[in-house]
Amino acid sequence: MTDPQFGRELPLFEAGFEACSVLHRNFICFTDKHERILMVLDPGLHAKTAVVEHYDEIVKQPTQVEKYRSFSIIVLARLDEVSQMQQGRVAKWLLQLARNHSDLVCIGTIKRAAGLSGFLKSCFWFATQGPQGDIVGNKITGKSPNNVSVHVALKRYILDIIIHIRMHRLVVTAKGGGAGMNSLQDIIDLSQWMVAKNASSRKQFVTPDVIQQASVWYFPLHMELLKEPFHDSSVLYASDVKLVEELINQLKKLALRVGRDNPLMLEIIVVKDVLSKVVPAI
Repeated sequence: MTDPQFGRELPLFEAGFEACSVLHRNFICFTDKHERILMVLDPGLHAKTAVVEHYDEIVKQPTQVEKYRSFSIIVLARLDEVSQMQQGRVAKWLLQLARNHSDLVCIGTIKRAAGLSGFLKSCFWFATQGPQGDIVGNKITGKSPNNVSVHVALKRYILDIIIHIRMHRLVVTAKGGGAGMNSLQDIIDLSQWMVAKNASSRKQFVTPDVIQQASVWYFPLHMELLKEPFHDSSVLYASDVKLVEELINQLKKLALRVGRDNPLMLEIIVVKDVLSKVVPAI
């Protein structure tokens, strides 16, 4: 894949915006200032944008979405600061919004992924960096994603990746490691968009390297890593709790050390470890 944006572990905001505009999905953006998103959106897009900073109305009436029908983009500011109980209501509101207004794109802004519940994360496709430059257009170049074929062997390959993530030593297996039931279709959609976006490629089919890149983009946001010793299933089989706790503490220190530039670096390391163990479809 020769497009430089596909070589990035944490996708560019511009790539996330384009992919989600084409396929009408929501995505997360790591930024401490949601105003930056409004600044980079080109007026030529003719996209009416709403900003949600206070969630009281959404929490009280998560099924009331009609007031947003005239908007194309909704920016949800500081989602990681919303309480866990309220996040469930916001997630219900997002699901209702998707049912009633499927062409909307919601952009959630956060400083860290640790503050998001699994239910709320499931309403978003993947996470990106903060905005770097102006968004000057959102039309896909080349083929339509729907015209890109995915061989059944590659679908099995994706399922193998999902299984290995769910059983990885560093994830909460009780939560499936964060790899939910929508993971298969989400990876397929992202892979098809990547192939269609790559203007230098003439291929009309997904290959294993595209699946691998899509996995590095998609899974880190949704991944549930070990945070407490009792989350580790090996404790049930007489593993030393103190040793498990020490492992988790070392992981937290590593996350702080490497996560300054990429808040999902530890999750990306786990995904790459899985990809190194799963044999690609040939």
